[in-house]
Amino acid sequence: MRYHSTSTQTPETDYSSLLKLSVKKLEAMYSDLLKLPVPTVKKLPSTFFDIGRFSRRETVISNFYAYYFNPEEDHGFGYLFLHAFLDCISMRDFVKTNIRITTEESTTNRRRIDIIIRGLNDNGKESAIIIENKIGADLYNNLNEYYDHIDGDGDKVLVVLSRRRVNLQNNTNNYVNVLHSLFVEKIICISGEYLFNATESNRVILKHFLDNIINWNMPPDMKNVIEFYLKNSEKIKQLAAMQRILIDQVMTDVHEKVLNHCPYEENKLPDYLKYHIKEQGSVKCLKNLNLVIYPFYKKEDSDTVFRVCIEMGNNKLNMERADSLYKELERIIKDKNFSLNKMSENKSNIVLKDYSWSELYRDPMSNFDNIFQNEWVPVIKAIETVFSQNL
Repeated sequence: MRYHSTSTQTPETDYSSLLKLSVKKLEAMYSDLLKLPVPTVKKLPSTFFDIGRFSRRETVISNFYAYYFNPEEDHGFGYLFLHAFLDCISMRDFVKTNIRITTEESTTNRRRIDIIIRGLNDNGKESAIIIENKIGADLYNNLNEYYDHIDGDGDKVLVVLSRRRVNLQNNTNNYVNVLHSLFVEKIICISGEYLFNATESNRVILKHFLDNIINWNMPPDMKNVIEFYLKNSEKIKQLAAMQRILIDQVMTDVHEKVLNHCPYEENKLPDYLKYHIKEQGSVKCLKNLNLVIYPFYKKEDSDTVFRVCIEMGNNKLNMERADSLYKELERIIKDKNFSLNKMSENKSNIVLKDYSWSELYRDPMSNFDNIFQNEWVPVIKAIETVFSQNL
């Protein structure tokens, strides 16, 4: 049985021949690349938005913008955001007094406009700024419908606030595109005079909000990474292809060994032990538990290739049996770097372990046989004993 890798390889390029070369020849081919210092990208500071997992939620960002656009709100920054935004569209006097902010206002066709800023201009005339806030999605909105939503004799302008430049449906001066990054730059540029009346807590919240928007854009040191890749792209592609081929071979080898050399012979399996393959990996199924091989489980900053774990099936052990099994497994897996979980409604994994290249290939290719026999067979037998008593 062959394991099918989830990775894709360019059909016209066959890198498998590289695997036939000796280690010395491969080292010679890639010596220049291997000696180069690999550029790194400094991790961006986390914000409240990252922690809450809403860093790019358009409605959340729109609500923050609306809050800061209103000079009467309790943030203490007055007209900072409004003046910065008006400067971005070169209309500082477009709205000056009687400021009203609405979000998610519905058109006659029940489409929602992200933000509308209404107010009186320098001549006391009613004006409106219609804002379509775009962060991740494409610009598919009917901007003309949004623009026509504001009726009357007042002045109006529609602004698409986006991460990247967009083509507007109407090229008149009444349709404008402003980048989030430029808006933030303008806010920071003129912020000095507006910060004195704000409390420390409000300044902290503002900093997190601005940092969150800044984090959307490519960090400056990413340019070094791109330059490094462009200069060495062909060799990097070759090495990446070799890695995919090797991982595919590893997973094929592991699957075959686990499935063919499990501690049972197929024709002598207990009647409650069944075997089948799922897309996510190999599975040996007992009536109450599964032995699972998860391919390509990848932890950050590690060379983990796959994860082996035993999961609970549909039936649960009573607490007495569960405690007995936990203590027995604790004894068996001592000093073997396994992770052991107590059985509960929220956790299906009983015991698991991740395997890396170095663990698997420290010895010849047959090393996983030894790993499986020495580490997993005792665990399986202990669990089977407890389950058999519980059947």
